[in-house]
Amino acid sequence: MSGFLKNILYVLVSFMLGIASQYYFFEKSNEIQKLDVRTNFDSNYLSKPKFPDSKVEIKVDGDTKESIGILEISLVNFSNTVLKDIPVIIEVTPKRGGLFSYLSHFAHGEKGVLDLVEISKPYEFVNGTHRFFYTVKSFNRSDGDDIGMKLGILFEGDQKPDVTVSAVGLSTRDFDIEHSPARTKANREAWIMFITVLAGLLLFMFAIFVPLLSRLTSPLDKIISKKNASETFKIMRLDPYYASLTDNDLKQHVADVLYKRQRNWWNDKSILGKWLLGMKGPEFDDYRF
Repeated sequence: MSGFLKNILYVLVSFMLGIASQYYFFEKSNEIQKLDVRTNFDSNYLSKPKFPDSKVEIKVDGDTKESIGILEISLVNFSNTVLKDIPVIIEVTPKRGGLFSYLSHFAHGEKGVLDLVEISKPYEFVNGTHRFFYTVKSFNRSDGDDIGMKLGILFEGDQKPDVTVSAVGLSTRDFDIEHSPARTKANREAWIMFITVLAGLLLFMFAIFVPLLSRLTSPLDKIISKKNASETFKIMRLDPYYASLTDNDLKQHVADVLYKRQRNWWNDKSILGKWLLGMKGPEFDDYRF
């Protein structure tokens, strides 16, 4: 029984430590300042209507285009800190053999506010890579998917380019809503609820099933007690010290000694210990054979 109790306590303590460690790493991960990078690629953002004899045209700098695509690069701050005056460099590199012709671009901060984003250096195209340089005045922390900055690039082409974002003093990672503190908090609360329910079930099992099992196995315990008494009688019968006692007197003596020993053991048990044993103390008849 004591071994079973130790196992239950071990499981409960392990669960509690699991909750504590998850909470600790959650808080530490939010202290690490990272930007989540989300991209949206649409090669047919604007396309020429396909009507017979249509006079509708799409022109960029006087050149007619069949369609125009858009590449949106959004930055989200899931850390626990509001970031200020962050220099950001965004590099867009078309894949080898892929069609991606830059046409124009725009940028804004949170909720479309233009003043939150300043151009720190003019756009440049060097060695096949488009580079955009900005200083973001404020990256408010987000519990959802609210963006702190968005760069939109209008292009002509059909293949998504590679995107690299660099921010001074920060690391970046691909956007995942699971990085959101709100989502992580919800997951953590779900874990706590699960562990609480599981701990409750274990305690219920421990408080109800174990005493019931003790009650159900009491006939077997009685058989074992009688067997032990019988073995003790055989050993004592060979001892000359008890030669003066008849078999019946010696059996009575053995039963009395074993019963008193077990009774003392029972009396030393706590209420919880007695409950787990089915509240059934030893009886003198358990040792009579």
